[in-house]
Amino acid sequence: MERNGQKLLVIDFADCEFFGTMFLGSLVKVWKRISQRGGRLALCHLSPKVLEVLQLTKLHLIWPVHGSREDALRAVRG
Repeated sequence: MERNGQKLLVIDFADCEFFGTMFLGSLVKVWKRISQRGGRLALCHLSPKVLEVLQLTKLHLIWPVHGSREDALRAVRG
């Protein structure tokens, strides 16, 4: 992603029930790098637990959350 200058990223949580603080920190770092390039990040298929973590940290206000991968792809493409 760094080497090719990727600006658009969709992260699909379909197979993820929960994640910890280390992953959340990594996600923030990736988002910062993408946004510095003028890019966009969107999330999709969040489990209730993952959504709760994002809501508690207020990150759901920064990163668009979508029910499907297709909706998330449309969102990052603008």
